Amino acid sequence: MLLFLADLPLNDSAYTTAPRAYHYALFVRSVYDCYVPILIVGGLLCNIVSIVVLANNSVGGGGGEEGDGTSSPSLYAEDSYDTYLSSRAVADSVFLLCLLVVWLETVDILMYSTAGWCQVR
Repeated sequence: MLLFLADLPLNDSAYTTAPRAYHYALFVRSVYDCYVPILIVGGLLCNIVSIVVLANNSVGGGGGEEGDGTSSPSLYAEDSYDTYLSSRAVADSVFLLCLLVVWLETVDILMYSTAGWCQVR
């Protein structure tokens, strides 16, 4: 719903009869313009940190020293959790990059109509 409201025209003559709708559309557009890039940058940074931490955890073995009683009973279970969470972070990063492309279109940075991006036939 937020994406739909962000595409409302802000200079339409229909808003002259309803100034509250104009102010609401202006507010939604300004929130959309500020919130989405913060969400994308923050999400990508957190996903990169998660991938690095999970990759180092699975390389290091994830347990304590041998014989101290703190090693995990199943290293395979930890590896599968690390793999699952890493793949979720990668999938989330791909979604955020797609959201970035959509957001760039709304702020008039046209990637689809630029030569070379979508010219595969």
